Amino acid sequence: MKTSLFFSAKTDTLSWLTLHNFASGVAACQQAKELRPHPAFGFISAPGAAGFMGTGWWQALIRAVQEQSGYACPHILDCGADPGYALFAASQGQKLIVLEAPSPVFESVNEVYERLGGHVFSMRPPSFDLISTLSGV
Repeated sequence: MKTSLFFSAKTDTLSWLTLHNFASGVAACQQAKELRPHPAFGFISAPGAAGFMGTGWWQALIRAVQEQSGYACPHILDCGADPGYALFAASQGQKLIVLEAPSPVFESVNEVYERLGGHVFSMRPPSFDLISTLSGV
């Protein structure tokens, strides 16, 4: 399995924040911008979010956070073990996903993402969960 340039250049040294809502995302971006010009973090959806919220919801949430905060960062959609959600996400332009599926299924989906310049994580990377909003801190 080859590693995409997008993954190796931008995501292998990041800290991940599990994002559940708009307010937490904007607050995290604003705090990070105050600390340093190029914060080294990205967002990851809740486990299995592709199945219960969908790709469109995730991408709309990320767009809204980016527009409000003025900060764009990498983001991962967790597809659980479902290759259907993973392939739909690819068709919608999602570049980074988690897919915890058996090896033959994982490899097939990974080939699609490699062709599209994306990356498939075989397991969820460690993340800090932004359960409550940071805006009240």
